[in-house]
Amino acid sequence: MFSGSALPAQPESPFAVDPTTESLYVVGIHDENTLYRLHKDGSKYLFLETSTIQWLALMPKYSVIVIASDYTILSYRLTSSFDQLIYSCDSLDNCGEVAGLAADDETGDVYFLIQHPNATKSLFGLNQDVRTPYLIASSTDFPPIRQLLVAGEKLAFITKTGQMGVCDKKLGSLNFNLVLNGVSLLVPSANVTPTNALNFSGNIAFEDDLRTNLTWSIDPAPRKGEIIYKISMYKEKFGDERFVDFSVEQSYTMNSELLDEWSSKQKFDVQIDAISAWNIVSRNRTGLFAPTKPPSSVRNLKIYATQQVGNYRRFFFT
Repeated sequence: MFSGSALPAQPESPFAVDPTTESLYVVGIHDENTLYRLHKDGSKYLFLETSTIQWLALMPKYSVIVIASDYTILSYRLTSSFDQLIYSCDSLDNCGEVAGLAADDETGDVYFLIQHPNATKSLFGLNQDVRTPYLIASSTDFPPIRQLLVAGEKLAFITKTGQMGVCDKKLGSLNFNLVLNGVSLLVPSANVTPTNALNFSGNIAFEDDLRTNLTWSIDPAPRKGEIIYKISMYKEKFGDERFVDFSVEQSYTMNSELLDEWSSKQKFDVQIDAISAWNIVSRNRTGLFAPTKPPSSVRNLKIYATQQVGNYRRFFFT
Protein backbone atom coordinates (compact mmCIF):
# COMPACT_ATOMS: atom_id res chain seq x y z
CA MET A 1 0.00 0.00 0.00
CA PHE A 2 2.76 2.41 0.97
CA SER A 3 6.40 2.42 0.08
CA GLY A 4 8.78 1.70 2.94
CA SER A 5 9.89 5.33 2.99
CA ALA A 6 6.38 6.38 4.04
CA LEU A 7 6.68 4.52 7.34
CA PRO A 8 8.25 6.31 10.32
CA ALA A 9 12.02 6.41 10.17
CA GLN A 10 12.30 6.24 13.95
CA PRO A 11 10.81 3.19 15.73
CA GLU A 12 9.68 5.44 18.58
CA SER A 13 7.44 7.49 16.30
CA PRO A 14 3.76 6.44 16.65
CA PHE A 15 1.87 5.64 13.44
CA ALA A 16 -1.29 3.87 12.33
CA VAL A 17 -2.27 2.41 8.95
CA ASP A 18 -5.82 2.53 7.56
CA PRO A 19 -6.04 -0.01 4.71
CA THR A 20 -9.66 0.92 3.98
CA THR A 21 -8.68 4.42 2.83
CA GLU A 22 -5.07 3.63 1.88
CA SER A 23 -3.86 6.27 4.31
CA LEU A 24 -1.30 6.54 7.09
CA TYR A 25 -1.51 8.53 10.32
CA VAL A 26 1.85 9.91 11.41
CA VAL A 27 3.12 12.29 14.07
CA GLY A 28 4.96 15.43 12.96
CA ILE A 29 8.72 14.94 12.72
CA HIS A 30 9.53 18.16 14.56
CA ASP A 31 6.23 18.59 16.38
CA GLU A 32 4.95 15.66 18.44
CA ASN A 33 1.72 17.58 19.15
CA THR A 34 0.60 17.33 15.51
CA LEU A 35 -0.99 14.35 13.77
CA TYR A 36 -1.14 14.14 9.96
CA ARG A 37 -3.04 11.92 7.55
CA LEU A 38 -0.86 10.86 4.63
CA HIS A 39 -2.58 9.51 1.51
CA LYS A 40 -1.24 7.01 -0.97
CA ASP A 41 -0.69 9.73 -3.59
CA GLY A 42 1.60 11.60 -1.16
CA SER A 43 -0.89 14.31 -0.19
CA LYS A 44 -0.67 15.31 3.46
CA TYR A 45 -3.46 16.71 5.63
CA LEU A 46 -3.34 18.16 9.12
CA PHE A 47 -5.59 15.85 11.15
CA LEU A 48 -5.23 17.14 14.71
CA GLU A 49 -3.20 19.29 17.06
CA THR A 50 -3.16 18.01 20.64
CA SER A 51 -0.78 17.26 23.51
CA THR A 52 2.40 15.26 22.85
CA ILE A 53 1.39 12.02 21.12
CA GLN A 54 3.01 8.86 22.46
CA TRP A 55 0.61 6.14 21.28
CA LEU A 56 -1.87 5.62 18.42
CA ALA A 57 -4.50 2.94 17.77
CA LEU A 58 -6.88 2.90 14.82
CA MET A 59 -10.28 1.23 14.25
CA PRO A 60 -11.40 2.02 10.67
CA LYS A 61 -14.53 -0.13 11.00
CA TYR A 62 -15.74 2.20 13.74
CA SER A 63 -14.24 5.36 12.20
CA VAL A 64 -12.27 5.96 15.41
CA ILE A 65 -8.65 6.74 16.23
CA VAL A 66 -7.35 6.57 19.81
CA ILE A 67 -4.54 8.93 20.82
CA ALA A 68 -2.54 8.82 24.04
CA SER A 69 -0.07 11.18 25.68
CA ASP A 70 1.75 10.31 28.92
CA TYR A 71 -1.27 10.87 31.15
CA THR A 72 -4.28 11.16 28.82
CA ILE A 73 -6.10 8.88 26.36
CA LEU A 74 -8.64 10.39 23.95
CA SER A 75 -10.60 9.02 21.03
CA TYR A 76 -11.54 10.98 17.91
CA ARG A 77 -13.70 10.29 14.89
CA LEU A 78 -11.82 10.11 11.61
CA THR A 79 -13.40 13.45 10.73
CA SER A 80 -11.16 14.93 13.51
CA SER A 81 -14.14 15.51 15.83
CA PHE A 82 -13.75 14.64 19.52
CA ASP A 83 -15.29 11.33 20.61
CA GLN A 84 -14.40 10.37 24.21
CA LEU A 85 -12.05 10.99 27.13
CA ILE A 86 -10.93 7.46 27.99
CA TYR A 87 -8.28 8.12 30.63
CA SER A 88 -6.91 11.19 32.38
CA CYS A 89 -4.74 11.74 35.43
CA ASP A 90 -4.48 15.23 36.87
CA SER A 91 -2.48 14.51 40.03
CA LEU A 92 1.08 13.90 38.85
CA ASP A 93 2.20 12.95 42.37
CA ASN A 94 0.17 9.75 42.33
CA CYS A 95 -0.48 9.26 38.65
CA GLY A 96 -0.42 6.25 36.41
CA GLU A 97 1.43 6.79 33.14
CA VAL A 98 0.19 5.37 29.84
CA ALA A 99 2.56 2.51 28.98
CA GLY A 100 0.81 0.91 26.01
CA LEU A 101 -2.22 1.21 23.71
CA ALA A 102 -3.88 -1.12 21.21
CA ALA A 103 -7.27 -1.57 19.54
CA ASP A 104 -9.14 -4.44 17.91
CA ASP A 105 -10.97 -3.29 14.78
CA GLU A 106 -13.00 -6.50 14.63
CA THR A 107 -14.58 -6.16 18.08
CA GLY A 108 -14.18 -2.45 18.84
CA ASP A 109 -12.21 -3.25 22.01
CA VAL A 110 -9.53 -0.83 23.21
CA TYR A 111 -6.72 -2.00 25.50
CA PHE A 112 -4.34 0.24 27.40
CA LEU A 113 -1.56 -0.27 29.93
CA ILE A 114 -1.12 2.03 32.91
CA GLN A 115 2.14 1.99 34.84
CA HIS A 116 1.66 3.02 38.48
CA PRO A 117 4.27 4.79 40.64
CA ASN A 118 5.08 1.45 42.33
CA ALA A 119 6.05 0.02 38.87
CA THR A 120 2.97 -2.22 38.67
CA LYS A 121 1.34 -2.28 35.24
CA SER A 122 -2.42 -2.62 34.87
CA LEU A 123 -4.24 -3.58 31.68
CA PHE A 124 -7.60 -1.89 31.11
CA GLY A 125 -10.18 -2.38 28.40
CA LEU A 126 -13.33 -0.82 27.02
CA ASN A 127 -15.56 -1.45 24.03
CA GLN A 128 -17.89 0.56 21.84
CA ASP A 129 -20.99 -0.67 23.69
CA VAL A 130 -19.77 -0.22 27.28
CA ARG A 131 -17.65 2.89 26.98
CA THR A 132 -16.34 2.83 30.55
CA PRO A 133 -12.81 1.43 31.15
CA TYR A 134 -12.58 -1.70 33.27
CA LEU A 135 -9.57 -3.37 34.91
CA ILE A 136 -8.52 -6.64 33.26
CA ALA A 137 -5.30 -7.60 35.03
CA SER A 138 -2.16 -6.28 36.74
CA SER A 139 1.45 -7.42 36.57
CA THR A 140 4.73 -6.57 38.25
CA ASP A 141 6.97 -8.22 35.65
CA PHE A 142 5.54 -7.01 32.33
CA PRO A 143 8.43 -5.38 30.40
CA PRO A 144 8.61 -1.74 29.23
CA ILE A 145 7.30 -1.64 25.65
CA ARG A 146 7.16 0.81 22.75
CA GLN A 147 4.50 -0.89 20.61
CA LEU A 148 1.40 -2.96 21.38
CA LEU A 149 -0.92 -4.76 18.94
CA VAL A 150 -3.94 -7.03 19.17
CA ALA A 151 -3.14 -10.40 17.55
CA GLY A 152 -6.30 -12.47 17.65
CA GLU A 153 -6.76 -13.70 21.21
CA LYS A 154 -3.34 -12.42 22.23
CA LEU A 155 -1.42 -9.17 22.53
CA ALA A 156 1.82 -8.72 20.60
CA PHE A 157 4.42 -6.17 21.63
CA ILE A 158 7.92 -4.85 21.07
CA THR A 159 10.00 -4.09 24.14
CA LYS A 160 12.11 -0.97 24.43
CA THR A 161 15.16 -3.18 23.88
CA GLY A 162 13.80 -4.42 20.52
CA GLN A 163 12.50 -7.85 21.53
CA MET A 164 9.23 -9.20 20.15
CA GLY A 165 6.84 -10.93 22.51
CA VAL A 166 3.27 -12.08 22.96
CA CYS A 167 1.00 -12.60 25.95
CA ASP A 168 -2.62 -13.37 26.63
CA LYS A 169 -5.12 -10.61 27.27
CA LYS A 170 -4.56 -10.89 31.01
CA LEU A 171 -0.81 -10.17 30.72
CA GLY A 172 -0.08 -13.84 31.38
CA SER A 173 1.77 -16.52 29.39
CA LEU A 174 4.59 -14.15 28.40
CA ASN A 175 6.53 -15.54 25.46
CA PHE A 176 9.51 -13.88 23.75
CA ASN A 177 10.80 -14.70 20.28
CA LEU A 178 14.48 -15.17 21.00
CA VAL A 179 15.31 -15.47 17.29
CA LEU A 180 14.19 -11.93 16.51
CA ASN A 181 16.28 -9.13 17.97
CA GLY A 182 16.39 -5.42 17.23
CA VAL A 183 12.80 -5.39 15.91
CA SER A 184 11.80 -1.86 14.91
CA LEU A 185 8.12 -2.09 13.98
CA LEU A 186 5.17 -4.45 13.91
CA VAL A 187 2.85 -3.77 10.98
CA PRO A 188 -0.49 -5.62 10.85
CA SER A 189 -0.99 -7.66 7.70
CA ALA A 190 -4.51 -7.12 6.46
CA ASN A 191 -5.89 -8.17 3.09
CA VAL A 192 -8.53 -5.45 3.09
CA THR A 193 -10.21 -3.85 0.09
CA PRO A 194 -9.90 -0.04 0.25
CA THR A 195 -13.68 0.35 0.55
CA ASN A 196 -13.44 3.82 2.08
CA ALA A 197 -10.93 5.30 -0.35
CA LEU A 198 -11.86 8.56 -2.08
CA ASN A 199 -10.31 10.21 -5.11
CA PHE A 200 -11.29 13.09 -7.36
CA SER A 201 -11.31 12.22 -11.05
CA GLY A 202 -11.04 15.05 -13.55
CA ASN A 203 -11.25 18.77 -12.89
CA ILE A 204 -13.80 21.01 -11.28
CA ALA A 205 -15.73 22.59 -14.15
CA PHE A 206 -18.87 24.49 -15.06
CA GLU A 207 -21.70 22.25 -16.21
CA ASP A 208 -23.18 24.73 -18.66
CA ASP A 209 -22.39 27.87 -20.65
CA LEU A 210 -24.19 30.00 -18.06
CA ARG A 211 -21.34 29.30 -15.61
CA THR A 212 -23.63 28.86 -12.61
CA ASN A 213 -23.35 25.11 -11.94
CA LEU A 214 -20.02 23.66 -10.78
CA THR A 215 -19.49 19.90 -11.18
CA TRP A 216 -16.83 17.35 -10.20
CA SER A 217 -16.44 13.56 -9.99
CA ILE A 218 -15.44 11.14 -7.22
CA ASP A 219 -14.02 7.67 -7.82
CA PRO A 220 -15.32 5.19 -6.83
CA ALA A 221 -18.84 6.60 -7.18
CA PRO A 222 -20.25 7.02 -3.66
CA ARG A 223 -23.76 6.20 -2.51
CA LYS A 224 -26.04 9.21 -2.15
CA GLY A 225 -25.64 10.86 1.24
CA GLU A 226 -22.39 9.04 2.01
CA ILE A 227 -20.27 12.13 1.31
CA ILE A 228 -20.79 15.81 2.03
CA TYR A 229 -18.95 18.35 -0.10
CA LYS A 230 -17.61 21.59 1.32
CA ILE A 231 -17.28 24.30 -1.34
CA SER A 232 -14.96 27.22 -0.56
CA MET A 233 -14.91 30.03 -3.15
CA TYR A 234 -12.34 32.81 -2.92
CA LYS A 235 -12.98 36.16 -4.58
CA GLU A 236 -10.06 36.93 -6.94
CA LYS A 237 -7.65 34.33 -5.48
CA PHE A 238 -6.97 31.90 -2.63
CA GLY A 239 -6.52 33.73 0.65
CA ASP A 240 -8.86 36.58 -0.25
CA GLU A 241 -12.50 36.97 0.78
CA ARG A 242 -14.05 33.51 1.16
CA PHE A 243 -17.59 32.16 0.75
CA VAL A 244 -18.39 28.64 2.06
CA ASP A 245 -21.34 26.41 1.23
CA PHE A 246 -22.16 22.68 1.22
CA SER A 247 -23.67 20.12 -1.12
CA VAL A 248 -24.54 16.41 -0.95
CA GLU A 249 -24.38 16.10 -4.74
CA GLN A 250 -21.38 16.15 -7.08
CA SER A 251 -22.55 19.54 -8.29
CA TYR A 252 -23.25 22.97 -6.88
CA THR A 253 -25.38 25.86 -8.11
CA MET A 254 -23.68 29.12 -7.22
CA ASN A 255 -25.47 31.12 -4.53
CA SER A 256 -27.62 33.89 -6.03
CA GLU A 257 -26.90 36.30 -3.16
CA LEU A 258 -23.18 35.83 -3.68
CA LEU A 259 -23.53 36.49 -7.41
CA ASP A 260 -25.47 39.67 -6.59
CA GLU A 261 -22.56 40.84 -4.42
CA TRP A 262 -19.88 39.95 -6.94
CA SER A 263 -19.09 41.91 -10.08
CA SER A 264 -20.04 40.63 -13.50
CA LYS A 265 -17.58 37.90 -14.60
CA GLN A 266 -15.89 38.01 -11.18
CA LYS A 267 -12.68 35.98 -11.13
CA PHE A 268 -12.48 33.40 -8.33
CA ASP A 269 -10.68 30.28 -7.08
CA VAL A 270 -12.48 27.29 -5.59
CA GLN A 271 -11.59 24.36 -3.31
CA ILE A 272 -13.88 21.38 -2.81
CA ASP A 273 -13.42 19.03 0.16
CA ALA A 274 -15.10 15.61 -0.09
CA ILE A 275 -15.82 14.54 3.49
CA SER A 276 -16.85 11.04 4.57
CA ALA A 277 -16.87 9.37 7.98
CA TRP A 278 -13.39 7.98 7.25
CA ASN A 279 -11.66 10.41 4.99
CA ILE A 280 -11.25 13.91 3.56
CA VAL A 281 -9.83 14.61 0.11
CA SER A 282 -9.57 17.96 -1.65
CA ARG A 283 -9.40 19.35 -5.17
CA ASN A 284 -9.03 22.99 -6.23
CA ARG A 285 -9.35 25.04 -9.39
CA THR A 286 -8.02 28.53 -10.05
CA GLY A 287 -8.92 31.25 -12.51
CA LEU A 288 -12.65 30.61 -12.85
CA PHE A 289 -15.09 33.39 -13.78
CA ALA A 290 -18.59 33.98 -12.45
CA PRO A 291 -21.47 34.52 -14.92
CA THR A 292 -21.92 37.71 -16.90
CA LYS A 293 -24.59 39.81 -15.27
CA PRO A 294 -27.43 41.26 -17.35
CA PRO A 295 -27.66 45.06 -17.41
CA SER A 296 -29.18 46.34 -14.19
CA SER A 297 -32.62 47.94 -14.35
CA VAL A 298 -32.76 51.74 -14.46
CA ARG A 299 -34.00 53.40 -11.29
CA ASN A 300 -35.57 56.88 -10.91
CA LEU A 301 -35.62 57.37 -14.66
CA LYS A 302 -36.05 61.01 -15.73
CA ILE A 303 -36.58 62.18 -19.31
CA TYR A 304 -35.48 65.67 -20.32
CA ALA A 305 -36.77 67.47 -23.43
CA THR A 306 -36.50 70.95 -24.90
CA GLN A 307 -38.89 72.95 -27.05
CA GLN A 308 -37.94 75.99 -29.09
CA VAL A 309 -40.59 78.74 -28.92
CA GLY A 310 -39.54 81.86 -30.81
CA ASN A 311 -36.38 83.15 -29.20
CA TYR A 312 -36.95 81.05 -26.08
CA ARG A 313 -36.15 77.43 -25.26
CA ARG A 314 -38.45 75.63 -22.82
CA PHE A 315 -37.27 72.63 -20.72
CA PHE A 316 -39.48 69.74 -19.70
CA PHE A 317 -38.71 66.62 -17.62
CA THR A 318 -40.68 63.69 -16.30
